Amino acid sequence: MKAWGRLLAAAVAALVVLAMPAGATAAPRAHRRHFQVFPPRSSALLIVGDRDGYEIVLTFEEPDLAILRVGTYDNETGAFATTNYGAHFQGSLPFGRLRADFGAIGSLSVRFRPRGQGRTAKAKGNCTGRRARDENGYFVGHISLHGEGNYFQFAASRVEGTLDRHFRLRCRVKRRHPYYPPESLREAVLQRTAIRFGGGSGRSLASLEAGVDEGGRQLELRVDHFAGAPAGADVQLVDREYQGKMPVGRGAAVEQAPAGTFLTTLPGEHPPTATVKPPAPFSGEAEYVGASPTSHSWTGTLAVQFPGLLLPLAGPEFASSLCVARALGSRTGCDFTPPDWQWAEE
Repeated sequence: MKAWGRLLAAAVAALVVLAMPAGATAAPRAHRRHFQVFPPRSSALLIVGDRDGYEIVLTFEEPDLAILRVGTYDNETGAFATTNYGAHFQGSLPFGRLRADFGAIGSLSVRFRPRGQGRTAKAKGNCTGRRARDENGYFVGHISLHGEGNYFQFAASRVEGTLDRHFRLRCRVKRRHPYYPPESLREAVLQRTAIRFGGGSGRSLASLEAGVDEGGRQLELRVDHFAGAPAGADVQLVDREYQGKMPVGRGAAVEQAPAGTFLTTLPGEHPPTATVKPPAPFSGEAEYVGASPTSHSWTGTLAVQFPGLLLPLAGPEFASSLCVARALGSRTGCDFTPPDWQWAEE
């Protein structure tokens, strides 16, 4: 009978609404909302720490991405150089059981042991489901890692780490959130290698780009001087390759390198030239000369010291491009100027 009473009440309410005159003033309608289900996701971090002068961490993300990150950092200047190795892991990330093989770089097989009760995140009021849980602890098992040429070596049966777990949620939302499929391993390595600078006002008045794509290596160097920034430049470099089936991404950067890092001719001056001489982790210098509209040269001793690799950054195999904008009368500077890629003539 109670169920029948509820149905009758609902039917009466519907008839009342239908009977309202078209011009009658109704109560404001609530904003339409949707229900959206957010799938569970987990991540883990293994903190190896400082080994042989390198900061080493491993990150694990679903569905099966494992990334070993080795880096050097200068706390005074903010300069850094990193190498990221990618692998697919096996096991169960939500339960903290992980196995990964990085080929010649090493392997690990560990399980997570929490320390204490962990921290439970408060669920949003418009969501139903189990609350997210973040735990500190350590991973135990077998870990053996070493860089190419043994530039670092690490073996242990226990390391500090964290395990973060977000469970399935059903939420009431104003608008549906877009779904982004999981990254591929290559995309994940590249994503963590990419570097972005805003610089001064964000408007580059002078920009040099050099790059090479051969032998499985893709390398991109960019040097910028931004409007409103002091004398000097921002330097960023990204390098990508495969070691067997393992993607490897490298990145290096110096933000606001000192005066003398980047010197160019004035806008419109011919031939356009530039000299780049950044501080560590870079060494040496290189010179750009725009000999003709179809021939640019990029030569010198410029190199970068990545973890485990000293990489030359100039030579005839490099393409190059230089943009020097006028400080007045240019709203975007070099930011949206397509590179004029050219090689030196044979």
